[in-house]
Formats: sequence, structure tokens, C-alpha cells
Amino acid sequence: LSDMMKIYGYSWEAVGAYNAGTSPKRSDIRKRYAKKIWENYRKLKGMSAEEKNKRLSIASNK
Repeated sequence: LSDMMKIYGYSWEAVGAYNAGTSPKRSDIRKRYAKKIWENYRKLKGMSAEEKNKRLSIASNK
């Protein structure tokens, strides 16, 4: 992610590139991945600390 932020700056494009790479052909994949992460970020941001911990512990048990 750090390498992608050096290229794209601190942006959702950098997050997408971290997953999908930098090829222009993969632009749609980058956008979909960044949107998925952004939606999860919004959900976590709206949760209490207790809810976040519960969600993270469930995810780590999978």
C-alpha cells in the first residue's frame, strides 16, 4: 500500500491499486475494490468501539 501511495498519493485510487495493480486495463477492478473498502470503512467508522471489536473478533475466527 505504501508503494501505491507513493504513486497515487493518499487516495482511494492507491487503495484500489494495492489490490488490482496499476495497469490501465484494471481501472474498473481498482475502483470496485476501493469502493468495497470505502463501504466497510464507513460502516466501521459509524460503530462503537465495542461493535468494532466484536466484528473484528468474528472475522479473525473465520
